Amino acid sequence: MPSAILALFALAAVTSAQKFLLPGTEYSDINGACPIKGEVSLPVDMIIWPNIGLAHDPPGAEVARANIAQYFDNKGPASTLANFTSIATGLGLWRIVMTNTQACGVASLAGVDAVMVDGEDPDYGIDAPLGPLDPNVEFPDYVFQGDPGGGITIYLVESGVNNADFRGRMEPQIIRTPQAEPGSGDDSIDGHATCVAVKAAGTKYGVEKLANMVVAKKSSSISDIGAIFGLVHDDIIARGLQKKAVVTFSWGSLPAAGDIIGRQWSLAALALGKIMRDLDVPVVTSAGNDAKRSRIIDRYPKSFQEDKFPIINVGATDPDGSRRSDSQDGPLLTVSAPGADVTCLNRNGQVKTVSGTSFAAPQVAGLVAYLMGLEVVPFDTSDGKLALAAMTYLQTTASYPRSTANDAPRVAWNLIDEAQNPPSA
Repeated sequence: MPSAILALFALAAVTSAQKFLLPGTEYSDINGACPIKGEVSLPVDMIIWPNIGLAHDPPGAEVARANIAQYFDNKGPASTLANFTSIATGLGLWRIVMTNTQACGVASLAGVDAVMVDGEDPDYGIDAPLGPLDPNVEFPDYVFQGDPGGGITIYLVESGVNNADFRGRMEPQIIRTPQAEPGSGDDSIDGHATCVAVKAAGTKYGVEKLANMVVAKKSSSISDIGAIFGLVHDDIIARGLQKKAVVTFSWGSLPAAGDIIGRQWSLAALALGKIMRDLDVPVVTSAGNDAKRSRIIDRYPKSFQEDKFPIINVGATDPDGSRRSDSQDGPLLTVSAPGADVTCLNRNGQVKTVSGTSFAAPQVAGLVAYLMGLEVVPFDTSDGKLALAAMTYLQTTASYPRSTANDAPRVAWNLIDEAQNPPSA
C-alpha cells in the first residue's frame, strides 16, 4: 500500500475557559472513519496533542508516545524525521511515514484523539499583496525620533530574513520548526518576510532602528502554526526577555471549525496567550487585506482578540490617512499604519515598494518596541498587564485620525512632532 504521512493528536482536555479562543470548534475524533479513504503521498507532520495547559511533556503525551512506539515495534517501521516539544503547550511533534492501515491502528491507541492529514495552509501569506507602486510617496506628519529607546528584541515569525540591513542586531541563533528550511534565509513568496523585518527594525527603513531581532522561521505547513509560537514562548524565557520583547507576524488563516487548521490555531493561541499574559510580551499582527470579502477582521488569530487575548491588529492606510479599500477593520482593529507605497528592501537588498496590512503591522511592532525601550515606558508594565496596556495605549494615545473621511482609522503615532524634533540643518 502506498505510504501516507498523517497528523496525530493525543487526547486534549479543553475547558470552557479555553474555548473562547475558537468559538464553535468541536474537538471530536475520527476513529470511526477507518480505513481513511484515499492515499496521501505528500509529507506532512504527525502531532501528539497532550492535555492542554499542563507542564512540559505531560503524562498524556507519555502514554501516547509509549503506545505508538509499541505499535510500530509490532506492526512495521516508522520513519521519525523530527522531534519537538514546547514547554508552553506540551506539544510533541513527529514527522512519521505510515500506511493508511497503520494510521487507523494508531488512531485506536489509548491517548490518541485523532489522526489527521496535514498539508499546506492555503491562506499562508494572504496579507501580502505586492506590486509596483510609487516609491516617492511618503506618509505626512510623522517625525522620526532621532534617538529611539533600544534594548528591545523583536521576534519575526515569518519565513526567514535575507539581507544584512540590521548592522549586527540580528541574533545568529534562529528559531526554526522541524519543517522549515535550514538557515535564516527568506523562503517566502516575493520576499514578503524580509520586507516585514525591514519595516520593523531595518537600519534605513525600519521604525525601531536599535532593536535586536530574532528570526522565528516556519514553513507553510499547517502543522507549523501550532509549533512556531510554542518555540517563541520558550525562547523568550531562555533569553530572559520577559517585558523586553515584541512578537510580530503578517499572516493568518480563515476559520474552518473542527478541522486541523482550527486545532493548530487553538494550540497557537494557547502559546500566544502565555506570551502576552505570562511573559508580558506584546504581539502585533496584520488585520488582513480581504475587505472585499469581509470588511470585519475574521482570520485566526486576529479574531481571538479580547482583554484576555490582547493581540494588536493593524490596518493599512492610504497616503492621505484614509483606510485602504482592501484593509479589514471593525471592532477588533487596534490601530492603523501606512500601508500604501511602503518602501522596504527585497531579499537581495534592493529597494522595492509594497502595499498591504502586512507592511503596516511591523511598523507598529517597531513603534511598540520603541515605546518599551524608553527610560520611562508610557503605559502600565505591571506583571500580567503590559500587553493589554500597550494595546490600549495605541488605541487611545499613540494614534489619531489623519483623514476627515467618516471611516478614517486612528493612525499610529510616536507622540513626536517637528517642534520637538526639528530637522537638522
